[in-house]
Amino acid sequence: MDNNTIFIKSVIAHTIILHASMNPNVSPLTTLLHRLETCQNMYILSCISDTEAYVLSAILEREIVTRYICECGYKYVIGNSGHALTEQRCPGCKVRMLGGTMFVLHAGNKKLDENPLRSLVTNDISGYIGETPNQDIGYCVRSMPPTSFRILHLFVHILIGASSPSTIATNFLQKNNQVATNTEHYCLEHIQNDWNILKQILNCSDENLALTLHSILANMTQNPPPSSNLNTPDQREEWETQFTRNYVSDQIKSIIETTTNFRTRLNTASTTVQGNTTNVIESEINQTLTTFDISQLPRLWRKIGVSTFESFRAYYNGNLAQYKEQFPVLAVYFKHEESLRYVKHLWDIVKFVQLVSARLSYRLNREKILALTFREYFLSEKNEEALMTAYKDFEKAWNSVIDNVDRYECHEIVIKPKMHFDQKLTLALIEPKDEGVYLCAILEYLIFIQNKFLEEIMTITPGTCRSLGFLEDSDSFTETEGPPQYYIQSLTLKQLRKDNLISYQWEDDCDRILQFSERNLGVGRGQDIIYDLQKIEQELARYLIYEKVHIEKLENSKLFMELFSYHMELFQSSMKIIEDIRNLIPQEPISAEKASAIVGIPTNSFNLTPGQMDSAIDNPSDILSALEILLCFVKRSPGSGGEFSIKGYVSQWASLSKISENAKFNSLLTEDLKLKHLIGLYELIEEQMANITVKNVSEKYKAPITNDLVDSLNKVIDWTIPPSQQELLPAKAFALALKRFMYRFLQGETMNENELLELYVCNESLYFWPSSVSQELIDKLFPGEIMVSHTYNVYEFITNQIENLIRRQHQQQLQ
Repeated sequence: MDNNTIFIKSVIAHTIILHASMNPNVSPLTTLLHRLETCQNMYILSCISDTEAYVLSAILEREIVTRYICECGYKYVIGNSGHALTEQRCPGCKVRMLGGTMFVLHAGNKKLDENPLRSLVTNDISGYIGETPNQDIGYCVRSMPPTSFRILHLFVHILIGASSPSTIATNFLQKNNQVATNTEHYCLEHIQNDWNILKQILNCSDENLALTLHSILANMTQNPPPSSNLNTPDQREEWETQFTRNYVSDQIKSIIETTTNFRTRLNTASTTVQGNTTNVIESEINQTLTTFDISQLPRLWRKIGVSTFESFRAYYNGNLAQYKEQFPVLAVYFKHEESLRYVKHLWDIVKFVQLVSARLSYRLNREKILALTFREYFLSEKNEEALMTAYKDFEKAWNSVIDNVDRYECHEIVIKPKMHFDQKLTLALIEPKDEGVYLCAILEYLIFIQNKFLEEIMTITPGTCRSLGFLEDSDSFTETEGPPQYYIQSLTLKQLRKDNLISYQWEDDCDRILQFSERNLGVGRGQDIIYDLQKIEQELARYLIYEKVHIEKLENSKLFMELFSYHMELFQSSMKIIEDIRNLIPQEPISAEKASAIVGIPTNSFNLTPGQMDSAIDNPSDILSALEILLCFVKRSPGSGGEFSIKGYVSQWASLSKISENAKFNSLLTEDLKLKHLIGLYELIEEQMANITVKNVSEKYKAPITNDLVDSLNKVIDWTIPPSQQELLPAKAFALALKRFMYRFLQGETMNENELLELYVCNESLYFWPSSVSQELIDKLFPGEIMVSHTYNVYEFITNQIENLIRRQHQQQLQ
């Protein structure tokens, strides 16, 4: 039997003997031991108040939720918006489906909350509520501090376990749920867990913890706790408060002092019982010493306590109620300390993701990137040293964090891939689906930690905490009259610096602050350490909060970083990029002569069939890739205005040096092409690329069209070439709008084919139609019955009709 078991069993024996010697009605604890069966309807000490609140409390720490219930009675929650987006079979009835898809709830499910919950009112339940052992050192229930809760929780399970195994104990533990199956094992598991957590909270050995608990039990012997039947939640909470105040608070302020005093009590009691005949040798030695030797010699050899994080935390927990009020930053710090250690990895992840995105965005299509591993990519980059260094930091950061990430939005993450050279490169690309979910989840997890910590700091009343004085410095903000306020900046990941992120590790960085302490030489011979919490709080506040920022999502996005853009998928990540650039730089069309020179098509192309309009540009994909990069760059840095040449703009930015190496692209950059022609140039090259690719769209966008739909098209399209009927939609303009839509949005399969096409093609901000067609005419005539699924076949119908018309015109000219 090891020492740990001996010490625990000594406390178990003391607890049972003490309460066995008392009348059953002395206190709720004695009733648990003597008459467990009568406690079924009492509110049990240290027990959780409500199963549902207990389960949801951890989730509500991270996000808002909406509760639902299956027809069989099984309850579940949906996070964030609360809308049904995923489904799974009910674990309760194993028949019905929970949740739903496309915001539609499955039949047999009922929504319990009108709006998502941010907090949950506890509904106290009588009787014992089973729970699995909780290893969080900050965990407690109701108003009890963690130390007091663990001690009472340990005593309660010792007294319940004294009745195990028995039908009485089983019925008692299983009144509200079936967590406890083997009652004896269940109680011992909780006792051992509470013991281990108490050693962490108090930073003490098994022996000192045992002595502290024996000291508390001894005080309960001399001053028995009050009797109460605990028939209401308030009675239970009042009893727990008195237990904390009468038996725990003074005992845990200094474990060294408590154990020293209790040892003295034991020695005194031992001498009283056994008389002065014991310790004869020690007595004879003491007779040879002078009074000076007896009082001073022991001070020459003393154990010195070591300043550690555990010792510091134990000192703070020793007077938790007072110190939480006095030093609120420390209260928030200790709550988040363990998770704060991971935020330091955020910078290495963001830095590498930005590096890869800058090098690959718009350059490679999805198919090529999906096939790449990190090893293959690094070989293509000739194992560049800067890239390799960034990857190694990224790999270390990823592997340090991934095991802690359990979910992303509404989806549970079960498989947690470790990062290594042979993993897919897509793991480092921002895309909230498939492999990209892992990176999005890691970013969300780390950013949540920093934001949550700072949000709780901001709840501290301004002016009440000396350590946060620097947050009240509003020199860089608009001065306002009234009480002091805190100021913390909000930035996106792209805007912040490394110093704006919490980079916390106790070892090496923070342990130096423990120099603000001194040893209590009057008690415990130097092992008891007194910490200057005011000074330590000020140091930690500067280290963890000064110049740190609240991290915001991108504007009009659910992401913290820009979506990675594959070649030919520009508009899936930046749907309104053309409108954005037009707002920044007024655009003008490229003249017909210049357009003809660029693509090699005659100036007057009205009498050419689509087949004859194929570009003379060989493989326009490379040029289009360069233009996609340029569009995104201009959106961020518009430069000197529309009259500035495109060639001059590209040459002044080192970040665009890669695209300037593209010979085909450079051949287009004549001095006559200016930034005001950028959209026109893009649309010109895009059309040549679309002529090649649109026929390859997914089959789900090639649904057959009905005769009625054909009739609708014939009524609104001007089939004359060139167009002559101003009250109808020109055929070529209609085909061009559909072609642009297919190229920009239907290259993959993400677009919902069951949506109305007019939602997109008639959207003025997306610029599908030539400027010669009025928006009023488009809104008035575009057939509302066309679905996205019809897009390709409507386009094919129109282009076939145009080809037939042009052929007839040619035949007429030849006659």
